[in-house]
Amino acid sequence: MMRMIFTLLTAFIATLAIAPIIIPWLKKLRFGQNVRTFGPKGHLKKQGVPTMGGIMITGVIVLCALAFSYAQGRLTIMAPAAAFVTLGAGIGFLDDYIKVVRHRSLGLRARDKTWMLLLICAAFAAYAYYSPHIDTRLYVPFTDWKLDLGVWYIPFAVFVAYATINSANLLDGADGLLSGVTLVIAAALSLVFLFGQAQLGQTDAVYGNMMVLSAATTGACLGFLVFNKFPAKVIMGDTGSFALGSAVLAIMSLSGMSLFIPLLCVMYVVTALSDILQALSYKLRHRPMFRMAPLHHHLEMGGMRETKIVALYMAVTAVFAVVTLFAVR
Repeated sequence: MMRMIFTLLTAFIATLAIAPIIIPWLKKLRFGQNVRTFGPKGHLKKQGVPTMGGIMITGVIVLCALAFSYAQGRLTIMAPAAAFVTLGAGIGFLDDYIKVVRHRSLGLRARDKTWMLLLICAAFAAYAYYSPHIDTRLYVPFTDWKLDLGVWYIPFAVFVAYATINSANLLDGADGLLSGVTLVIAAALSLVFLFGQAQLGQTDAVYGNMMVLSAATTGACLGFLVFNKFPAKVIMGDTGSFALGSAVLAIMSLSGMSLFIPLLCVMYVVTALSDILQALSYKLRHRPMFRMAPLHHHLEMGGMRETKIVALYMAVTAVFAVVTLFAVR
């Protein structure tokens, strides 16, 4: 427990310490947010707010996770997880760089982003499947069962990883939204690993290191939220959203909790579904289902303030986090 607390506090303090250095540096480099005019009108005031703040999120999570990781599993479990988070953030960084420096508002081409993300997801899934340290059977919520997918684990894991990271990216659409929701998710995972080791049945090395990674993610989100809450002084950009999505995915995948993702990460799922439903509505009905997708933009364009949206999403996530704790039997 003390290791978890030290990791969380170190990540939190480190983020608070480096933010006053990183934010002016981003301003000096003119890495400001480019706001598209067809979005919520309230977002126009975000024009020029420093973006790519996900650089500090990624650095803090990775360095704190490695520094406090258990020696047993540091190279075989934590290092691959940290590499996955770094590579995910790297894809987001390329996207941000093209948007901000190259002034191409859509960033990386969709097909380029897709194949790069699928590549790292496939590599991570293959690592988990072939690693002798990872039990790839999936724990079924509210039961004592474990589902063994056999060779189908790899395509399943790739799909879950790709969907989770993209959903996190879609959720990053309001000040403090993704950092706030992921804060609750990571904190809940820390508690699961602290109290649920016997129930989930993974090895001490997996549990200990995933607890450290979740604590590092919790601390980094908490520290970043100080500067990212409304009105944001810095925006994480795709660098941060891809890093956080990758971190949550790595934690839940390596611990056998992939089937818990729709439960604990419910607002990730709702966000992605609203985007899919909007696209299907345009295609089949030739009119939108929402004022604007994803759902948080629909709510904002309906008059709900960003702060209320963030509070609502965090509250719903907290409720499902409690349900998740009871689902670990």
